[in-house]
Amino acid sequence: MRNFFSVLMLLLVSAVLFAQTSADSGTTFPFLEPETISDLGAGHTSINIRANIRDAAVYLNGNFEGKVSLRLNDIMRGQYHLRLTRKGYITKDYTIEVLAGCAQEYFIELTEQKE
Repeated sequence: MRNFFSVLMLLLVSAVLFAQTSADSGTTFPFLEPETISDLGAGHTSINIRANIRDAAVYLNGNFEGKVSLRLNDIMRGQYHLRLTRKGYITKDYTIEVLAGCAQEYFIELTEQKE
């Protein structure tokens, strides 16, 4: 019986660890490919976010990171939810894959919201 509960606890813990932790749980966003990828070497990672509209706010996994043009250095490799927003424009949401040892550049075009 003790083994059964141990296995049950292990399954519950692993389900929590592998569950999606995004605030947008269950929502999928289009995958955005970088315009350019440059090799920085092991231990270094950066992404540069640009847009056609100045002062668009940049969010990674729901956290405000700054406004475009924005460069983020030494972030962990993996998938991120990227959101760009500015008042009067349609918000854009994407999934990006950050690669270790690379500098990646993204350009997002925001469209004016029709009233």
